[in-house]
Amino acid sequence: MTDFVLLRPQGERTRRAKERPAQVSQYYVQFESLGLGYLAAFLRERGAQVEILDGTIDSWSPDAIVERILALNPRILGFSILWEGYPDAQSIGGRLRAAGWTGHLTMGQHFATFNHERVLQDFPELDSVVRFEGEHTSWELLQAVRAGEQEMGDIKGLSWRRPDGSIAANPIRPLIEDLDTLPFPARDVMTRNPEKLDWVTLAGSRGCPWRCRYCSISTFYRIPEGSIFRHRSPKNIVDEMVEIMKVYGKNQFSFVDDQFTGGGKRGRRFAESLADEILDRGLEVRFSIENRADTIDVPIFRKLKQAGLQRVFMGIESGYQPTLDYYRKDISVEQNMEAIRTLESLDITMSLGFMFFNPRTDAKEIRANLGFLREARQTGPEIFFQDLTIWSGTAMMDDERGGRDLSDMYTVEYELEDPKAHQFRDAIRSLVKPMASPFSKIQKERARSMSETLLLRFEDSMRNATLDLAEEVLEHVERSELTDEKLSALHQRAEQEATRIQVAMDVATLLTGGSETDHTGSESQRPSS
Repeated sequence: MTDFVLLRPQGERTRRAKERPAQVSQYYVQFESLGLGYLAAFLRERGAQVEILDGTIDSWSPDAIVERILALNPRILGFSILWEGYPDAQSIGGRLRAAGWTGHLTMGQHFATFNHERVLQDFPELDSVVRFEGEHTSWELLQAVRAGEQEMGDIKGLSWRRPDGSIAANPIRPLIEDLDTLPFPARDVMTRNPEKLDWVTLAGSRGCPWRCRYCSISTFYRIPEGSIFRHRSPKNIVDEMVEIMKVYGKNQFSFVDDQFTGGGKRGRRFAESLADEILDRGLEVRFSIENRADTIDVPIFRKLKQAGLQRVFMGIESGYQPTLDYYRKDISVEQNMEAIRTLESLDITMSLGFMFFNPRTDAKEIRANLGFLREARQTGPEIFFQDLTIWSGTAMMDDERGGRDLSDMYTVEYELEDPKAHQFRDAIRSLVKPMASPFSKIQKERARSMSETLLLRFEDSMRNATLDLAEEVLEHVERSELTDEKLSALHQRAEQEATRIQVAMDVATLLTGGSETDHTGSESQRPSS
């Protein structure tokens, strides 16, 4: 009998990401869930029969998922809900109960952790919530279910529904101190979908030592007892790389750590030791990381590049200092720009996290952001679709809830306080939509035939055209002169510019004839993701 089915539902955001790749983050479309992989490996190491289902990567419909779960008839079904997929989970849970499935239904990850009481109230089919790190809690839950126990008060980290319907929240389980004690995550989803997952996810650490107000990571790892930031050893990480290369033949890795290097001397030592471990073993790998701008160290990142570093994601978030302070980023606009220039000097590709709009956005902030983005030269039209989201479990939620009970809400819905900022957002989003298609094509061509030199030229052209439009819209908005006639003229110009770039790219594609090198004859250094 199957003991545990672990499921990541697809969710609305992922569906939109597949439909509008230039406007919505592709994170969930591109990467398998490491959380489920770690849970599966941990449970299997103890003899459990576990299946992983991924509604995102497997592209399974809710009907197919329900059918599969009924066929497996597991003791426990566990949903992984980071922040999206909750409505899908409710629907699947309801349909399973209606079909007669009587197993234990649980849920984990950030969303469930911070809303455990509300989720159990809203989702009557749900039996429990696994809070914070889930490996040991899930194993003890499985042992209790196998034994037919209805009393689960001794399982640390579990919130659960008692037989009388009341909800209990057990004491929180301490964090796992030594991550090297965990088995490497199971790769069921990659085994089924090797063609979809060119880049393999790795986790070199858990937690983050910083305190950004909009981020749940800080809260998730600060509430339980234990170190808020823990690295695996470089040897353990590289051992996993080697195993993946041998078993799956893949050598491209994406580290999903919230802050790859950590901070201070310890973080620099870790990064240097990891690079040395890769170089000493003679591995031919490529990898990407996520890192704060103020921890971009030239000697360390030069060595990381020698070891295979290809791309760095940095959560810049804003080009306006008052907003960085509002987010409690503990960083300056100048430090962010310095990091961009440093990575450029090292010829390391980067992508930027940026939240263009928040409740306090005004014309002054918009102008500062446009100036920053023009100088940064790293973003496209998707930037105008990225708003601050205020999630439960964050310091910002506590500050913005306005006296409301935190358990009564999952996110804070808000409107922009400044009417001009609201008008600008609506106008620019409608204007840049024609730009989305050619910009998306640029990203796709990067994985195929067109030269990198041409792609960068088209990317710059698209970026400048978008920012030119945005600056003109802002000027009209500031003067209260954005009439329907002017907006219509701007729409026409945007469509003409998108068509011009699209045609130029089509011609370039024909002329390059499938070459994978740029005009200097050097191989493209950008990853294909």
